[in-house]
Amino acid sequence: MIYSDKDVEEEAKRVENSTSSEYSVKVNKLRKVYKLGFRKTKTAVHHVSFGIKNGDCFALLGANGAGKTTTFKMLSGDILQTAGTAHINGFEIPEELNKAQLDIGYCPQNDPLLENLTAREHLELYAALRGVNPKQRKKIVEQQLQEMNLSKYANVLAGSYSGGTRRKLSVAIAMIGNPSIVFLDEPSTGMDPEARRFMWDVITRISKERKKSTVILTTHSMDEAEALSTKVGIMVEGRLKCLGTVQHIKNKYGGGYEVEIKLNLVSKAQITEAAHDLGLTMGAELNKTQIENLLKQVGMTRVLKEDSEESKKSGIPPEIKQGKISVDFLMEWILNEKNGQKLKGFFEKHFEGTALIEQISTFYRFRISSNISIGTVFGTIEENKTNLGITQYSVRQSSIEQIFNMFATNSQPEPSKKHPQKILTNPKDLEPQYSINETQLLAISPLTTPNTAALISLEQPTIIEVVSPIIQVKDLENSPDER
Repeated sequence: MIYSDKDVEEEAKRVENSTSSEYSVKVNKLRKVYKLGFRKTKTAVHHVSFGIKNGDCFALLGANGAGKTTTFKMLSGDILQTAGTAHINGFEIPEELNKAQLDIGYCPQNDPLLENLTAREHLELYAALRGVNPKQRKKIVEQQLQEMNLSKYANVLAGSYSGGTRRKLSVAIAMIGNPSIVFLDEPSTGMDPEARRFMWDVITRISKERKKSTVILTTHSMDEAEALSTKVGIMVEGRLKCLGTVQHIKNKYGGGYEVEIKLNLVSKAQITEAAHDLGLTMGAELNKTQIENLLKQVGMTRVLKEDSEESKKSGIPPEIKQGKISVDFLMEWILNEKNGQKLKGFFEKHFEGTALIEQISTFYRFRISSNISIGTVFGTIEENKTNLGITQYSVRQSSIEQIFNMFATNSQPEPSKKHPQKILTNPKDLEPQYSINETQLLAISPLTTPNTAALISLEQPTIIEVVSPIIQVKDLENSPDER
């Protein structure tokens, strides 16, 4: 097994050598492969390993398609893993799925709401499915309504809710009955800042203060991850790229400083003077050949190399590559680029380990990895800002969002691979995945979408066979009888 990060590797070894009772959630080399067609597959999750203890809040970060939701669905029993093991409070998934699900509260990406039920009726329904004592049910429902600030919507039909209110009700459903394991898949989507902060307080109270529940959440909000999590993992293309506390990840991957600089825009007089020196007429249109010759004349042939790293970062206007641009526009861009080259040379000379992260027009973001003091960085820039034409600048330690963006933008999509034989050869994968009787169906329903016929929501195409009183669900992906 090859890991890209030492912390990820050490976590995998700890989890592999631990017992199922050491962690509330134990994930060991979890893997999921989807069939895309004849002899084509896509690996959505690559041998992910992590362990979460009671009272922890684990934030799983990643861009769309990174494998976060697929991981959640495997842990909740919505879909089967291709390989690896997972334990919830010591119960193995999927062998002891029915027992594990009794401890799980799950807020999926898509709100599991019925349009014609009110918030109170939703919570009463899920409390009943959870097996909450009827004598305590009313009190618990009222408590959830107040805790999630939903009292004014208690008797309003869910079909009229805003996106943020729907998410709050979905989170309340996941919390009903005080489950010891709570999965929250992008819980703050659609919430306004006030509602988001309110929800953060609720999650913090549950995971950190009460120490009763283990919370695993996915989010696109780095502020949310920093505010709530005791541990963070960043997923890219199905792989865990880094793991640890927010500050640990900042110290490890945000070493040095990030400097943001805004340069002066060149003036109309400077553009006119530069065009005159090159024998160009302002307002004239240039064709592709003329553009290429001019760029060679001013020493900017790198622009013609579309695959160069510098060319990709500099944000070259598409008009240059299309071969039709005015003299005014091209000269303005050339002068701004020359100012930018002067700035890059200054950073490379004065700060060891400088790298250009981003350039948008006259805005530049650099990373300085040398171990100099922040005072030295400020002093050096301040002394030279007039000569460099700097209008404003900032120096700071890398944020978790910037580190996340660094991982996300530096990744390359993995193409689908062709295999001469089916890779899903485990006999267990070729059998019906679930055998659910009527009682067990009620146990699984809080984790899935209630307005489907069988109260079951699976990610891949399925066959549902009703053999009273048994419902069998077959996975077409792994079934030997392919369509």
